[in-house]
Amino acid sequence: MKKNNIDRIWNQKLIKDLGKERFKEIFSKSIEGIKINPFYSSAKESFFYRNPKWKILAEIKHISFKKSLDEINNIREYNIQNIAIFNIDINEASQLVTKTKNQMNFFCFVKDNKIYSSTESNPFLTILSHDCFDIKTINLSKINRKKFKINIDSSPFKNIGCNVIQEVAYTLGIGNEYLNAYGKNIASSICFELGQGGNYFFEIAKIQVIRRLWHLITSHHENEITNVVIAAKPIIRNKTIKNYNNNLIRTTSECMSAILGGCDYIKSQAYDYLFNDKNNFSENLMLKQLLIIKEETNIDKVDNICEGSYYISYLIENIMKESFNLFKKIENNGGFFKNLSSGVITKEIEKNNKKEIGLYQTKNKILVGHNAYTDENFNKNTSIERPYLFRNNLRIENF
Repeated sequence: MKKNNIDRIWNQKLIKDLGKERFKEIFSKSIEGIKINPFYSSAKESFFYRNPKWKILAEIKHISFKKSLDEINNIREYNIQNIAIFNIDINEASQLVTKTKNQMNFFCFVKDNKIYSSTESNPFLTILSHDCFDIKTINLSKINRKKFKINIDSSPFKNIGCNVIQEVAYTLGIGNEYLNAYGKNIASSICFELGQGGNYFFEIAKIQVIRRLWHLITSHHENEITNVVIAAKPIIRNKTIKNYNNNLIRTTSECMSAILGGCDYIKSQAYDYLFNDKNNFSENLMLKQLLIIKEETNIDKVDNICEGSYYISYLIENIMKESFNLFKKIENNGGFFKNLSSGVITKEIEKNNKKEIGLYQTKNKILVGHNAYTDENFNKNTSIERPYLFRNNLRIENF
């Protein structure tokens, strides 16, 4: 049966059941302007990049050698082998590898000044983290090592209110700045870290779009990358202090969308991250949350679980089209850094932020515990948010 005939039959059925007025109401548009239909009967394209065998990635903020070693030993008890360590000296990272007898995979986000002076080969992956609000690329010309990655993180954009299309275009725009600055060979050193929000199916589609468009962009630079490494983590923007137990549900949903979208590494976030220092209770919950998803849901037993979904294929097609159009617009106007320094990008994100906050204020979008199902007496004496954590962050609960 032809698609038009299927659509007509379904439309007639829905009009009969709901009436014309209610039928019109079930069509909507996302904040990105993508039309959402009540049903999908086919998709132009249903190609999905094969889901990698994703791994749990734990995080440590390095303060001292002893403290980091204690945290690593604690993580090892959960049988988690991949650890990202932030703000660590290369020499101390080497000592940690030796101390743990090379039984862990370390991703060391090192201090820039150390990597430039070091020439030795280390048994860990060195990560350079690009600040999305910096208008310069990291100086790679002085690096004397081959084993490093440039991590481009979309979370800073996401946490101040950008939508999925903006997130994809801006993140890839930074990647393209490196290709323009250092040539095609740098493509294999670039990886992405994506902030996962609460719009479940859009977040699944977004990851597939990043893979497709990065493949396309690197092909243009004559060094096509089909297997770019992508990590994902929950965003801060939609987390709450009141009714904070809901944060555990939100992070579970966001980790799941990252897994189904096809990320290589998945991080989570403690439910009390906003107002508590790191503690054993919430860290235990966070790590077990990921272990349950990985070991008890059998999700790893199915390849490309979303392939064949008409709705997700439709979202991939439309997000890819709109994101690439925005990417090209930015490039035609001088590239990402020029648009950032002129204030164009910040202005566009703020416009989307105001639009989204308005939807929450009118309850056209719901954040449970904030604008629906609220209990003012719940968590009444919760600790105050830790402000030093949240540069470039506009949490919904604060509006």
